[in-house]
Amino acid sequence: MEANIRLSEEVVNKTRSFEKMKSEAERCLAQGEKLCDEKTEFENATYAKFLSVLNAKKAKLRAVRDKEDSVRAVEEEESTYKAESFESGRSDDEQSGEEASEKATSSKARGGKRAARS
Repeated sequence: MEANIRLSEEVVNKTRSFEKMKSEAERCLAQGEKLCDEKTEFENATYAKFLSVLNAKKAKLRAVRDKEDSVRAVEEEESTYKAESFESGRSDDEQSGEEASEKATSSKARGGKRAARS
């Protein structure tokens, strides 16, 4: 009889222990789900902030690049204008004199023997 009582008490103790473990497991699962939801919310908020910073940085880089391109375009226009004004400022005699000297130097380079005979 005592063995029955002892076994009954052991069953009761094991049942209480099981119920405690079961409730603790349920509590841990609920806490895990809550933490997972909080993590997801945190990641979404962080990504949103990151995207806004990244997009602002991209916009700033585009603005700087556009500004550099416009400065280059202006510089190229100015250099082209200067070259055109330099060439248009010379007289026709100067231009034809330069062309004649270029032809003479090129013929000397090609036919040095003919030029030496003459």
